[in-house]
Amino acid sequence: MPTRNNKGDIDRKNVKLAISLTIFFISLLFFNFLVISFVFTWADWLATLI
Repeated sequence: MPTRNNKGDIDRKNVKLAISLTIFFISLLFFNFLVISFVFTWADWLATLI
């Protein structure tokens, strides 16, 4: 018989997954701009940002 907390556990796992994915993609975005700033000039970085 399933317990009543099963939905709460699933929701908690979904929140953890969402937070992990958010941090992962924000870090990818940060590293993307970091690489662009080292490789290209300031004008190229600004054009990529826009």
